[in-house]
Parts: sequence; C-alpha cells; structure tokens
Amino acid sequence: MRTSRITAEALLQALVDACGNVTRAGFALGISKTHTMRLAARYELREEAAQMRADVGRKATGRPRG
Repeated sequence: MRTSRITAEALLQALVDACGNVTRAGFALGISKTHTMRLAARYELREEAAQMRADVGRKATGRPRG
C-alpha cells in the first residue's frame, strides 16, 4: 500500500490486528516503524495503540504491563 494512501482507518485496523504493536502494524502496511509512528501521531492514534498494548499485557497475566 502506498504511504500516501494510508488512511486513519487502515492504520487503526492494522494496529488492532497487531494488538497495538507499531512495528507489526507498519510491516502489515508495508511501511517502517518510524513512518507508522508518525502516521499514528498525525491521526492521533498513539494513545489507542498504547492502550491496546496494555490490554494485551493484562489479558496474558491478569495484571498491567510494566
């Protein structure tokens, strides 16, 4: 997918599929981690990605990650 064509919805779906993992979401979209992070900031999805990662940690252990 061309980076100029990546929409907020496509990025959000990739983040959901990757459980908030920015590197995996970027790989799925064919872009770098850095570019994925820039797009997440532009579309104001950084907090949502962080929350998804935290939720994954809670599901696995029953307690928050970190």
